[in-house]
Amino acid sequence: MNHAAKMNALETLTEVEYLYRDASNYKYWGTFLVRGIIQKSDLRNFLFDSEFFIPFRIGAPGLQPPQRKEDDHELHSFEGFKPLKGKQFDFDRPDLLEKLEFANKNDWFC
Repeated sequence: MNHAAKMNALETLTEVEYLYRDASNYKYWGTFLVRGIIQKSDLRNFLFDSEFFIPFRIGAPGLQPPQRKEDDHELHSFEGFKPLKGKQFDFDRPDLLEKLEFANKNDWFC
């Protein structure tokens, strides 16, 4: 791979949209940036019930409201993946996958 291709690859990001939905169906949305291209299919094997994750277990902020209610919980879901170009990111793709795999293997709820 030539230098220009390496530089271009480093600048390819994915904006990951995630959602917190409580039992009353109130929704809170958030995003973080991952360096590299990532899709939900890359994550599914590491998610609780192939759908949910707990953000603090991977280093992302939880989206629950500040005042917790009886129907609040820890589970969030990934909702969208949008490719972008940029230089700043929250996670490197391999690091995110490693954190998800670790949380999945060690019980999401510990």
